[in-house]
Amino acid sequence: LAAASVSDLRQKLQEQQAALEKVNQQLKEAQSDKADAQALKTQLEQQKSLLLSQIGTLTEQIGGLDNDIVNKQDEINQKQQEVDQKQAEYDQRWADFKDRMRAMQRLNDGGSIALLSLEQIVSKDEEICQQLEDEHTQLEQQRAELEQAKADLEEKKADYEAQKAALNSKTSELAENISQTDESISKAEAEEQALKEAQIEANKKVDEAAKELDAALNAANQAYGNASIQCSLDFG
Repeated sequence: LAAASVSDLRQKLQEQQAALEKVNQQLKEAQSDKADAQALKTQLEQQKSLLLSQIGTLTEQIGGLDNDIVNKQDEINQKQQEVDQKQAEYDQRWADFKDRMRAMQRLNDGGSIALLSLEQIVSKDEEICQQLEDEHTQLEQQRAELEQAKADLEEKKADYEAQKAALNSKTSELAENISQTDESISKAEAEEQALKEAQIEANKKVDEAAKELDAALNAANQAYGNASIQCSLDFG
């Protein structure tokens, strides 16, 4: 009976030791999972920080472009005023030119000094009209160039806004991934804590089983007077 009891206790101790080893392995895996999740979170937060920095830069650039567009529109408005003013000057000069042409027709008696003087004025009118027309054309061209510059700025702004929207989307995705990683970390921490408690209990059971086996071995040695004592730790 004593031999069978010792054998059973030895088997029990081995089972408890195996259970402890299993808990230890599970604890290592849980700690490894937590470390991996924490490393992933750090990486994701670095990526998110970089994206937020890029978004901030784009926001500043978009703000600058908004100011440039407003300033460009002011230039366009100013240039349009110059165009309108030049057109008004041209229209007035052209109207005067036509009035003088009609007066020339009335004075066309072949030798009037007034007619000669009027012809000189009309000739000057033609010159000025041509000059005004050229200036008007130049101003229109400048206005068109300003309009194109404004369109380029608006296109650039739209491109930046598209980039910003993409980065915002990526940031939201990263934030969601970080949240999921936090859940993984919390789960791993809870599992780690539970396994640490299980480890304590498994250690207690191993100690108890070892004590029981030692007690049985001592009792057997005392009963049979065996000089060779074998304890739970397999020492002779």
